[in-house]
Amino acid sequence: MHQIQFQEIFAAGTDSSAIAIDRALSEIIKNPRVPKRVQGEVREVFNRKGKVDETGIEELQFLKLVIKETLRLHPPECREKRKINGFDIPSKARLIIDA
Repeated sequence: MHQIQFQEIFAAGTDSSAIAIDRALSEIIKNPRVPKRVQGEVREVFNRKGKVDETGIEELQFLKLVIKETLRLHPPECREKRKINGFDIPSKARLIIDA
């Protein structure tokens, strides 16, 4: 029983992340200047550091903007009715994340 619950949680987490990444990549592809700028920023930060680490990720300001814009254009949708901090969230509600 515990294995099934873990698998469900793992699948739910990866599914929503995969959807967000897919949407971000589709938005990046729509504007040919964006991939070059994101790639340039990533290369500049990590070539300077000589390695990929969490502190370098904090320096990726343009990539952060791309992610925030993706969440604005494609807000997550609640799949089933939930109660969060006393608030009823209906199924299929669009959730705006304060990024």
